[in-house]
Amino acid sequence: MSAKGVEEARPITVTDTAADIYSDSQYLANNPDWHLADTAWKAREIANILERNNVVWRDAVEVGCGSRGIVGKLAAQYPGRPIHGYDISEDAAKLWPLQKASGAIFHHEDFLATKSVHDLVMLIDVFEHVEDYMGFLRALRPHGRYHVFHIPLDLHVQGLVRRAYMHARQKAGHLHYFTRETALATLEDTGYTVVDWHFTDVAGEANVVGTEIVLDAAEKAGVGTVVLASSGAVYDWVDAPLDEDATRTWPCDNYALSKLTNESQLRFWADRTGGRGRVARIFNTIGHDDPNAHLIPDILNQLYNAKGQARIALGNLKPRRDYIHAEDTAAGVAALAGDTGEASFDVMNIGSGRDASVEELVRLIGAAMKVDIEIVEDKARLRRVDRATQLAKVDKIGNRVGWSAKIELPAAVADIVRGFPFKKAG
Repeated sequence: MSAKGVEEARPITVTDTAADIYSDSQYLANNPDWHLADTAWKAREIANILERNNVVWRDAVEVGCGSRGIVGKLAAQYPGRPIHGYDISEDAAKLWPLQKASGAIFHHEDFLATKSVHDLVMLIDVFEHVEDYMGFLRALRPHGRYHVFHIPLDLHVQGLVRRAYMHARQKAGHLHYFTRETALATLEDTGYTVVDWHFTDVAGEANVVGTEIVLDAAEKAGVGTVVLASSGAVYDWVDAPLDEDATRTWPCDNYALSKLTNESQLRFWADRTGGRGRVARIFNTIGHDDPNAHLIPDILNQLYNAKGQARIALGNLKPRRDYIHAEDTAAGVAALAGDTGEASFDVMNIGSGRDASVEELVRLIGAAMKVDIEIVEDKARLRRVDRATQLAKVDKIGNRVGWSAKIELPAAVADIVRGFPFKKAG
C-alpha cells in the first residue's frame, strides 16, 4: 500500500515493551532467516507500485529492515539513490554483514528517535508488531513525503476457522490483525492519504498462479506427464506415519495450503487433458548447499572452527522429522516421472521412511565432524507451536515404481559436512 504523507518532521521516540522479542533472540529463533527468502518479491512489489504511480524520489528508508534484503535489492535496482535501513534488533543487525549492497546504509537504532526526513519511507510488515500502532504511524508520518506499507491481512474466514492468527502471533509476533478494510482505515485514521493499493500473495503468486501458468504451457505443448513437487506439510498433525490414502490433509499455514491447492490444479489438468499427473509429497530434504537458514545450516554455522568439543544453542530438541538426502529426492521425482500406471492422477510420498529427533541429528553431525557437542537449550529459540513428528509412509511409491531412499541419514549428514560452506555464526 502506498500513501502520501506530510513534509515537516519532528524528533519523536516511541518505546514499546513488545520490542523485547526482537532483542532477546526470541524472534530469531522462530524466524531463523528473518524472512530473507521473501525479500525479492517484496522489493519487486515496492518497485511496481512506485513506478505505477510515477513517484519521484531521491532517497529512501526502510523502518524495521530486518535482514536488510529489501534495502539491498532496491539499492541494486536504483543505483545512485541512497537507501537507508533502520532496525532496533541486534539479531537483525548481525545479518547485515552477510550481504553486499552498494548504496545501502544501515543504522542499528530507533528511526523515530532521529530527525531524519526522506522522500520515501517504507514499512514492510512492521506496524502489526507495535503495541501502540496508531501512535507509531502518526509519529512516522512527518518523516517522509511518500510512504509504502506492506500489511499482512490475518483476518479472513479461513484464517478464523483454522486460527491462523494465533500462528501469526506466536511465530511472527503479530499483535494486531487486519482485514483490507481495517488496514486502509488505519492509515486514513492516522493522517495518511491512500493513493493506491493492491493485494500481494507470495504463496498464491509463486505456487498457485505459477503452477497454473506451467500447466497451461504443458497443455499447449502436448506434455503427457507432469510431476508436481508438493510437501509433507499438507498432512494433518498426527503421531503416525503419514499415508497418502489414509491420513487426512489439513494444512496449517498458507504455504501448505497453496501446495494442496497445486495438487487440485494438477488433478484438474489431468482430467481436462487426459495427461498423467503425479504429486510428489516431499519430506525434509537436506543437502550441503541449502541456501536457507534451516536446522542443519544453523547447527553447522555454530560449529565454525570447532575442534574436539563445542557447545551449541538450540530450541525444540524432541520434534522428529523424516530427513532425506537431496539426491534421493531427485531420484524419487524422476521415478514418478516414469510411472506408467493407469491412474490419470496419483499422489506419492518421497521420504526415507525413517525419522530422527534434533538431538539425534546433532549426534550424527558431531560424529561426522569428530566433535563432542553439548546442546544448551535456549529458551529464546523455543517454538511454542511445533509439529511433534512428520514421518512419511513410503510403501506406495516403493510398490508402484520400485523406488526407495538409498542414502542412510549418517551418510547423508557426513556428505553435508564435507561440502558445507561454513560461516562464522553471529
